[in-house]
Amino acid sequence: MPTRSVRSLPCRTSWLHHALNVALHAANSLLALALAIEVAGLSVPAALVGATIFALLPVNVESVAWITGRVDSMPAFFYTAAFLAYARWRASARQGWYLGALALFFVALFTKQTAITMIATIVAYDALFGRLRGRFAVLPYVPFVAMTAGYLELRHRLFGEFVRESGLGWDRLIEFARTTNRHLAHVVVGQVGEGLTAVSIAIITLLAAWLAAGWRSPAERARLRASVLFFGPVWWGIGVAPTLVAGYESPRHVYLAAMGWAVVLGLGFHLLWSVADRPGWRRVAQVAAGAVLTLYLVRLGQVVWESHVAAAVSEKAVADVRAEALAAPQGTLLIVAAPVRSWEWALPFALRPPYVAEDLTKRVHVISPSWLHCCRPQWFQYTQGMLRDWSALLGETSIVVLRWDEDSGALSRVSDREEPALRGTVPILRALDSSDTLDAAVRRTVAYLVPAPGRSP
Repeated sequence: MPTRSVRSLPCRTSWLHHALNVALHAANSLLALALAIEVAGLSVPAALVGATIFALLPVNVESVAWITGRVDSMPAFFYTAAFLAYARWRASARQGWYLGALALFFVALFTKQTAITMIATIVAYDALFGRLRGRFAVLPYVPFVAMTAGYLELRHRLFGEFVRESGLGWDRLIEFARTTNRHLAHVVVGQVGEGLTAVSIAIITLLAAWLAAGWRSPAERARLRASVLFFGPVWWGIGVAPTLVAGYESPRHVYLAAMGWAVVLGLGFHLLWSVADRPGWRRVAQVAAGAVLTLYLVRLGQVVWESHVAAAVSEKAVADVRAEALAAPQGTLLIVAAPVRSWEWALPFALRPPYVAEDLTKRVHVISPSWLHCCRPQWFQYTQGMLRDWSALLGETSIVVLRWDEDSGALSRVSDREEPALRGTVPILRALDSSDTLDAAVRRTVAYLVPAPGRSP
């Protein structure tokens, strides 16, 4: 699981990891440029607009800023390169492109399981762009299907599941609809919480592009409308489909899907820029492109700064916990309430090498709210185990609660010496029999007994 503390990894070579992430994102932006030109048929200026938008989309910050973010940008590179090679093969009939597509798809499968959606992508492309011809039209799909089936069988043998299908259910479908709406808002407007606005913008953009394409020649109209459908709802739907079986929500999950939105915006610029005999429309296209790029650039700066602050707070929290763990008696119970945006998914790894020099979890017992734990399905058992082990100690050593301000990193510390009521909370916590109630109780303990950082009790 990814940990936000990775961003403060005290390693001399950490800059190499970040450089690789930037390079991967730049390469994916170039692939978006190639898709816009080769597949969507956009002019070079329009394709550049689309590729630049993809490079600046605020939703992609996590994929670039986090060292672990490449678990989505790297698969997206091989996936997109494989599809582009396939599309070039369809256009040129050169077998080298087809073989390249197969090789790249094989690599994509073993970078992340989401590559199994490639079959849907190439079939949708062939159907929308009129590539399905002849009696043996389905034969090119056979190697892709065979590799996908082999990969899924391997996963089943290793992990007992094909695609985490045990997590599927009605509740998961409902949550998938909600997260898809949040993801769309994050891609289109740069932040969650604007779902209705994002849907409206997306629909208006797609309809405008569809109608504008109607003014072109029949051949161009067919290609542009196919591009609207393919890089709009089809690419988006295929891109977010894997989140149905994802165990958590992250903007990284729509890294590939966001590429389609960037191409759609480039398509809109293309339609405005190339209006015949109406030079005024080029100025409209320039103003519109400048406005969109400026909005995304401003929001990108905000998100990058927020990420920088979260990383700084994360680094301070690691240092504070280390100092506390080394100073406290062996076996002390630490209740750690770091800011979610800095330490989501971080524990217990943030307290183990390489993030700290020694394994602090061997010196102290550490519990936290569930959102800070790496593996939420196991959080309840893990936390109850920590409470049970601490209670079994002879004399039950001290309890310390740590809480940080999410913006400044200011620390508030309370121990059972200042708040004797802390010792009475452990039996209560141990008696709780569900993950939700235990999580709520841990949060209440922190909120009620520990003053907000920077404030007096």
